[in-house]
Amino acid sequence: MLRLQRKKLTQNRPNRTKRNMSRVDDQGNLDIWLSRLSHISQFGLFALTVGALYYTVIPLYKTAALEESIARREAELTAMNIKLDAATASFEKIKAEIYDRNRKDLIQGIISVSPYCSGLMTPPSSPDRSEDRELGKHLLKVNAAQCLQEEFEARGAVSILTADDYLILKKAVESICNKLSEMQKKR
Repeated sequence: MLRLQRKKLTQNRPNRTKRNMSRVDDQGNLDIWLSRLSHISQFGLFALTVGALYYTVIPLYKTAALEESIARREAELTAMNIKLDAATASFEKIKAEIYDRNRKDLIQGIISVSPYCSGLMTPPSSPDRSEDRELGKHLLKVNAAQCLQEEFEARGAVSILTADDYLILKKAVESICNKLSEMQKKR
């Protein structure tokens, strides 16, 4: 009987082993699926990390690089504006110097024409002493005011001087011309 019981036990054992084997197989399948799910979730987290990097960190880096580039360009623009201001100031200074020189040359030219307008620079036509008296009369016949006015207009004072300076010089020339005309009429 013991033998029979042992036989039965041994026969029942394989049944238990089959049951245990199916449980082990079920646990093995579960372990395989859990491992697969773990790998899938790791890949998903990797993809999520790459996406987060692509959509957040890289645009932030590009924005920072762009801001840095803009800051460099603004610094260059500031430096160029300083250079432009210096060049403009230098240009204005040179322009003022040229204007002053041209104005002085114009006034000097008008002043230097006075001996020619007075008739003193024209040589006498003949060396006779009888014409010396006529030479003096000839000098009085010269219209110095008209000569000075013509010389003022011929020098192109309108294009050289500013409007204010031109008016001042024109009034001065007209005043001198009026005084010369009055002096010439008195004699």
